[in-house]
Amino acid sequence: MDADPECRRKDPSAASKKPGYAKIATTCRRARRDGFQYVWVDTCCIDKSSSAELSEAINSMFRWYQASGLCYAHIFEEKDMNIATSSGRRNFAECRWFTRGWTLQELVASREIHFYDSKWDFIGTKETMGDLISQVTLIETDILAGKRPLKAVPAVNKMAWASKRVTTRVEDIAYCLFGLFDIHLPIIYGEGSKAFMRLQEEILKSSMDLTLLAWIDPGPRGGPAQEYRGIFARSPREFRWGHRLAAIKNQSHFGGSLIITNQGVQMSGITLWPSLINTALKLGGTGSVLRLQCYDRLRHAQEAASTEVFTPEVGILLQHTMRGYVRLDSDRFEESTRTPGFPAGYLGTAKQSLIRQFHALQDIDADTCDDIMEEADHYIQLRFSSRVQGAYIAVHEVVPAALWDPTRGRLLTAGLTSVDGLVLATGSILGEWPCVIAFRFNHASRSYGCHVKSLPMDEYMVLKMRLDKHGEHFTVAFWAREYESRYAARSVEPWAGNTLQLTATMEARPTSYATGTPKQFTLSIVAEKLPLPAAS
Repeated sequence: MDADPECRRKDPSAASKKPGYAKIATTCRRARRDGFQYVWVDTCCIDKSSSAELSEAINSMFRWYQASGLCYAHIFEEKDMNIATSSGRRNFAECRWFTRGWTLQELVASREIHFYDSKWDFIGTKETMGDLISQVTLIETDILAGKRPLKAVPAVNKMAWASKRVTTRVEDIAYCLFGLFDIHLPIIYGEGSKAFMRLQEEILKSSMDLTLLAWIDPGPRGGPAQEYRGIFARSPREFRWGHRLAAIKNQSHFGGSLIITNQGVQMSGITLWPSLINTALKLGGTGSVLRLQCYDRLRHAQEAASTEVFTPEVGILLQHTMRGYVRLDSDRFEESTRTPGFPAGYLGTAKQSLIRQFHALQDIDADTCDDIMEEADHYIQLRFSSRVQGAYIAVHEVVPAALWDPTRGRLLTAGLTSVDGLVLATGSILGEWPCVIAFRFNHASRSYGCHVKSLPMDEYMVLKMRLDKHGEHFTVAFWAREYESRYAARSVEPWAGNTLQLTATMEARPTSYATGTPKQFTLSIVAEKLPLPAAS
């Protein structure tokens, strides 16, 4: 795509000595014979010394190909390309033209393409060789023929088309895909792999196509994948299995939104489901599954004869951290065949809650992985139990909300010298009974404690409105001042109309004192019968 200054000299003999001159001259002669007055050649028609012209060309190239009357594809390999023979078909399928990043949009956008070998002998057209080209590129024949609009193709399939393609410059593997996704972005050579991150952000913002997140990390040279990843792929190579996936739509896929913030990708109205598989996650506990609006066509075809009613939807496993949600087990997908139910004996603890708003990190480097591992060891673990048949406790809100991991039922505290928080919950046994569990710790004074209080429903609603109106900091500070003297390692409160009692206990785990300050706490809340009055 270079515009060599030599080519713009007044002396035409200088240009005729350049390596690409013969290709340009032959293209012009052939175009004239085919009845065209103008040709556009990517190797000389873009002035790369002008950033404005370069940006316009890259952002417009797909549209130019779409508007072209005919596209000539010149194959440089000096091999037999006679597709009537098996060796010719093999040579054609293995030519470098199908591995270059920039030729992908040329192949998809152009209505008509004529292929020529190194001697400019005619090989065939995109139409006549559609089946062979489809086998080589994994692009469906109806897409190549222009019978299905690109907007109907899931993002994961488009990325799969580029998974075996390469570019000379790192940024170009993103820039060459702008047209496929109808994306227009500034061109910033020198940004490196950030270009592909920017592209994925823009695709999600414009389409909400969650299949974009259906990638698999094969690991470095077959080694283990990085333990924690962001939700974005690092290159199209991680979509090499994407051609097997097909879009699926159901009612849970509508109504979501997202924005890109300094915390990552903020998603709202998109559900994280509890993982039904008790994977031994590095961070402990169980993860959450983000469903990606697609299914594995190959596996579905293999199981078509089964009695399974639901199509298995592909998902990825996410885990909450101090920095946001990260992806675990990026070398495989999670599958969900039905809406997960809650296990028997459900106490309503937030460990089984559905998450409808969260933010996820785009990417994670190796140093950040180490930091996350260290941070995961600092938390307050909530444990709920009931010693009364039919009674349960359901957590509705925990503040500070940003530190609360509902999947594992713990508040993350790494790097904090002190924490004050509240748990808003209700319990049920012959009615609904609100309660609040307050907790705190201070590393400087090496103090910690909790306080449980039963509230009438109207006071409970006032507390929730205060949170909504004044925010977490004010509400927690107000509560702490109001009940300062009641914080203790153990707190007991009559509950459920004085028919039961709640006992809250906060303790530091013994192994946490190795560094001089506790890293882990357990906050236990038990619903039990009121003790019998002492005999007089």
